[in-house]
Amino acid sequence: MEGNGTVNRVSEYSFVHRDLQSGFNYYRLKQVDYDGQFEYSEVKRVSLGAFEDVTVSIYPNPSSDVAHIVINEGIATSIELITLSGAVLKSIKYAEGMNKQTFKVTDLRTGMYLIRVQGPDVNTIKRLIVK
Repeated sequence: MEGNGTVNRVSEYSFVHRDLQSGFNYYRLKQVDYDGQFEYSEVKRVSLGAFEDVTVSIYPNPSSDVAHIVINEGIATSIELITLSGAVLKSIKYAEGMNKQTFKVTDLRTGMYLIRVQGPDVNTIKRLIVK
């Protein structure tokens, strides 16, 4: 994607990988200068599917109506629906003893979001695709 050149402000770029593969996915950025010189960022590994922890499950995923969040192990105190840029869209104060919560997603645009689950026994972020 085309860059902004040299500027005196923060530039943000984003990319949504819509065809994720189960297992490990590897990402790095290549920054190319106008004179053709370039450098690569460090490689980041993201796990999906069988390699993810199963403390928190989300289904259906992708979803077009509601998403159910199930805490399989541990106690959570909050669940948040977050954009990829970090904005919190919805927040649920988790009720003790309830291992399942539901988010409506009908008011969200198509794309990828994050579900952050926090508590004394769990601190994880999972992806949610809204179609």
